[in-house]
This record gives sequence, C-alpha cells and structure tokens, in this order.
Amino acid sequence: MQDIPHQHKEREFPPRERTRSKSKYSFEEECSWLFEQLASGGQVTRKAFNTRFELGERLDKWSIACDALLGVLPKLDDPMKVKKRKDESDESGGEVLYLETSEGGRYCTKLFNPSEDRFAKRQIGALVALHLRTLGHDKPGFLGSGSTVFHVGMQMREIAKLLGAYEQEFSTINIAIAADWCERAPHPVDEVSILEGTLKTQSFRYDDMEEPSWFAPIVVISADGVHLDERSGASLIAKSAAVAKLSHQVIERAANSVVCCLASRKLQHRTGLEASGGAIIKPPSAAKVRRFLVSEGEVKSPIIPALEKAGWEIITNLFKWPTMKEHVQQWKEQKKWQGIADYLNSLGLATVEQSEDLKDPK
Repeated sequence: MQDIPHQHKEREFPPRERTRSKSKYSFEEECSWLFEQLASGGQVTRKAFNTRFELGERLDKWSIACDALLGVLPKLDDPMKVKKRKDESDESGGEVLYLETSEGGRYCTKLFNPSEDRFAKRQIGALVALHLRTLGHDKPGFLGSGSTVFHVGMQMREIAKLLGAYEQEFSTINIAIAADWCERAPHPVDEVSILEGTLKTQSFRYDDMEEPSWFAPIVVISADGVHLDERSGASLIAKSAAVAKLSHQVIERAANSVVCCLASRKLQHRTGLEASGGAIIKPPSAAKVRRFLVSEGEVKSPIIPALEKAGWEIITNLFKWPTMKEHVQQWKEQKKWQGIADYLNSLGLATVEQSEDLKDPK
C-alpha cells in the first residue's frame, strides 16, 4: 500500500492588531492640559489636542481623556458642566469639548465671555466684592461693562449672603449684572442705576454713552491686557477703541479710586507678534485718584514694575487692600469671619491653614 505523504498544516494565528506608537506624554499631562484649556478658554478641539500631543489622526487618546473629564468634573464640589459636540469648523469631522457655563452663560458673546478665564475671574471678583463691602454708604460705586466686572457682581451676591446687602448705591452700564441681580436672590443691593447709552446686541456692551454728569468715589473697570513700551511705560488696553473711550469716560468720574480687573495670564510680557495690542485706556488725569489693579495671582513680569511706576497698586490677595486687616478683625469679633474664610477657601484664594493673616485669634 502506498503511503500517503503527511501534509503539514501550518498553525493559524489570529491577525495581529496593529500596535500604536507609545505617546511620550502621560495620561495625567493630557487631562491636565484639557482642563486648563477648558478653564481658560471654555472649550478645546480634538484637532488642537492632537496637535499639542503630536497624535496625528489618532482618536483614542482624545476619547479617553475626554471621558475622564466628562466623568469627574461634574462631580466636583464646584461642578463644571462639560459636554462634547461636533466641530463645525473641522471638515474632517472633529469634535469639541466645551464648558457649559452656568455663570452668565446666557449672556455670552465673542466680546463678552464670562466663561473665559472663569476661575481667575471668580477670584478677582471675590477680591473686589469684599473690598466694596468694606466701604460705607457714602462711597457709591460704578461697575463697568466687562465680563470680569460681571463676576464682581456675581461675587457681590455671595458676599451679601455672608455679610448682608451692600449699604452704598451702585450705577452700571453692565446690563448682565443688572439682569442677574434682578433675577435671583439674595439681591446684593435694593436698586441699581442704569446709565443712558446705546447697547450693542452682538457684543453685550455699550457702543456709546451720554457724558456722565456724576462723580463716583469708586469706579470698577476691566481691561484686555497691558501694552509695555520702552519710552512711555505700561498702559492698559482694550480690544476696541469704543471700549477704551467708554472706560476713560468713567475713569475720569472717579473721585477716590479706580479698580481695574485683569487676569494674571494677561499680565505676562510678550514681544513681537505675540505682544498685546489694542486701544489704550487713558488713566485718570487727577493725581489724587488711587489706582488699584486686581489680579488673582503673583506674576513675574517686567509689566508689574512698569505698572507700579505708572502709579498702579497691585492687589493679588485680600490683605493688600488698605484697611482690610481692620475689617477682618471686626468680622472675627462679630463671629462672621469663619464663613468668609470658608468662602475664600472654596475659591482657592486663601485658607486658614495657609495664611497667618486668616487664623482666628486664640
């Protein structure tokens, strides 16, 4: 019988999955960067994420990082509502992770964006709101039109919960503040004066304003950056000439002090094409008017000494305000300080443990 040759059958293996190149960036770095973009700009695209982390057309890293933030951020003590949608500007079908703003979101425009630098603006708002609460009924205030000033108004509501309504009168051209104060309790003031002017519906800002016939001891404004010139020094700037003109109009009506709100990232010194540009906001012409610039953090930048040389006092924490220590002592005696300290702590401004100034006396 003829032997049938043995046919060797090769072992079959399942097809190997294509291995992906290992990223040189960690998962923690990717999530941290996404969070920073949301906190500062309100949104971030997959295209920007892939560019930042050199991922080409990969989809997995973006999806994993987004899922992590979508799962964690809404559950924080200070929840952030985050959503994902299609990127209409990306023809290849990209995605956008964005912050669904709860603070002033319905007022948000390209030129009035409360969600941009949200955390910084809240901290600045708290510093200014608490300062305003230390002033008496004879120190009326004026609140300007910027989104950072809007956060001042939001934090005034929180201060009113702790210390009661504000005693002085307020005027404003910030319609978002007026609307918010009317819509929700507690109302930090009984009434607010709206100055006559023309409101641009697309920007939520005044286009022009009747020349003020009043003087206000305290004027609160915001700026879009600082321009540093070797010859003329440091100047606050606005995105448009109209905003710069309005800011100077109200600055000139300040009888005691001008308070300017500006996020710390806008105090960074940049040169060349990245240098800050815009229309200069002229400072108060009266030398007796004090100038305070309020930011949420210390910045190492040549802009800071230039601003100080121009007469601006830099406020980056509660106790840099004149007379604040005396008021804190009063609040301690009235058993109100612990609530304020807890409030500051919740915003990341200060805690009892971190600052000797905040500790209650034994």
